[in-house]
Amino acid sequence: MPGIPDTVIDEIRSRADIVEIVGQYVQLRRRGNDYWACCPFHQEKTPSFKVNSAHQAYYCFGCRRSGDVYRFVQERENVDFIGAVRLLAQRLGVRIPEPSSTGAGEAGAAERSARQKDRRYEVLQATAAWFRQQLRDTHGGGAWR
Repeated sequence: MPGIPDTVIDEIRSRADIVEIVGQYVQLRRRGNDYWACCPFHQEKTPSFKVNSAHQAYYCFGCRRSGDVYRFVQERENVDFIGAVRLLAQRLGVRIPEPSSTGAGEAGAAERSARQKDRRYEVLQATAAWFRQQLRDTHGGGAWR
């Protein structure tokens, strides 16, 4: 995984108890070896969301979503894998080493990425300004008032 060493990802996975993490979002009730709750991903009246601590996995019998602790955080927090890793690392107190900027290629790529992000933001601002002007000043925009 670029940016985050696999050893850190594995450490977070081993330290993150899925029952504890999921329990921060929904109220889990123990039944046998599993924990059950109403699914946090869809509306339901009876619990169909199962969390298994032995396998460190979850499964919903209603919407059929399943996965590990990373997948749960991704879906619940609407982040990508790296975002889920960073959120879990912060919750668990695991330090993620920052990539060294000693390589000229890495620094150049980061600078290019920042410029592209700035350019996209400028384009979005200009587009929003154009639409505001169209809605404010044109005959078609006046019809919406």
